[in-house]
Amino acid sequence: MNLNSRKQMHKTEQSYVDKLEGTLDDARFSHSIRVQQLAIELSVHHNVDREKASIAGLLHDCSRYLSSRQLLSKAEEVGLHVEPIMRFEPKLLHAPLSGYFAKMEYGIDDPEIITAIERHTIGSPVMTALDKIIYIADHAEPERDFNGIEEIRRIMKKDLNGSISLIASCMIRYLIEKEMPIHPLTLETRNYHLRKAKRLW
Repeated sequence: MNLNSRKQMHKTEQSYVDKLEGTLDDARFSHSIRVQQLAIELSVHHNVDREKASIAGLLHDCSRYLSSRQLLSKAEEVGLHVEPIMRFEPKLLHAPLSGYFAKMEYGIDDPEIITAIERHTIGSPVMTALDKIIYIADHAEPERDFNGIEEIRRIMKKDLNGSISLIASCMIRYLIEKEMPIHPLTLETRNYHLRKAKRLW
């Protein structure tokens, strides 16, 4: 990428930052910046396109200004598939909706960025390196604090699959403790990446 292209990319990305800051509350905006920064850091270690990681990390929560009721309503309005578990917990819709908003409101036309945003919450058995980085960055950014986070941070720069299996395991334990339903893809994500990390079967 030449100097002019880099300058244009920086200018464009700054416009995303300005728009996002005007949309999200302070806490969610700050979280988005931290995710962006960690995504960039991880992209260097895992040889993933820095600009894609930066944009996906920045915009991964761009629909989180909507309430649960609004998330459900908007998802139905734009024709997203709404599973029963998502009707019970509409916050699960913010990932696919943020992918939709990134495309429609921020003009992102790169399918890899859109998919990484869409997969950052529930995950997926098969994920690209960019998908994995955004998933990990969202859960392991510096302000996150939960049982198991130190181990995730210890290995995330060298083992994407192991990090994802640990994150999914932590999510599953939390949901069980809270007697909340678990999305089947979270279980599949955990099992698939555990198998990949430990070469089980």
